[in-house]
Amino acid sequence: MSNLRLINETTASSVSSVNITDVFSADFDIYKIEIEADDYNANSLLTLRLINSSGSVVSSTDYQYANQYLRTDSGYNEERSTASNVLFAKVLGFFSYNSGSRQGGAGTVYIFNPTNTSSYTFALAQASSDAQTSRLGGVKGIGVLKQTSSITGFQLTQTTYTATYGDIKAKVYGLRVDS
Repeated sequence: MSNLRLINETTASSVSSVNITDVFSADFDIYKIEIEADDYNANSLLTLRLINSSGSVVSSTDYQYANQYLRTDSGYNEERSTASNVLFAKVLGFFSYNSGSRQGGAGTVYIFNPTNTSSYTFALAQASSDAQTSRLGGVKGIGVLKQTSSITGFQLTQTTYTATYGDIKAKVYGLRVDS
C-alpha cells in the first residue's frame, strides 16, 4: 500500500496562473505536488507562491530559495535569494527563454509543515524540461517561507513575463509517515 494519498487534481487551460486552495491541512506534515505545464508561450516563467488560511496569496519578500541548474548546453549554475516574493523563482519554470517556440516541462515539489504555526514552511523541488530545441536540462531547489502562518494552498503563476499555458496540471498528495 502506498503512503501517498491523492488530495487534489487540478487542470487548467489557457491561463497565466491558477490557485489551488484548501489542499494542506493538519492531516499530513509532508505534501507532494506533481506539476506539468505544456504548450506555453515563449519566455514563460512558471513560479510558485503559497496561500495562507485566509485565502490570501503570500506575495511578500519573506521567501528564501537556492537553485542549482543542470543544463546540457553549458555548465551548471546557481541562483539564490534571501528576499524573494516567490518560493522558487525558476525551479518550475527555468525552461524560460525558449526562443519563441512552445515547450513543456514537469516538476515535483515537496512541502513540509505548511499548517504548523510554530514552524516555517519548507520546500524541496526538482524539474526538467526541453528549454530549447538543442537544450535540455534539470534543476533542483530548496526554499522556505519565513512566516509562521498556516498555509493551506499554493498558486502557480507568471511573475516575470506575460504568458499563458495551454495546459497546467497539478496533483497534490499527502504523504503518510508510519511510526
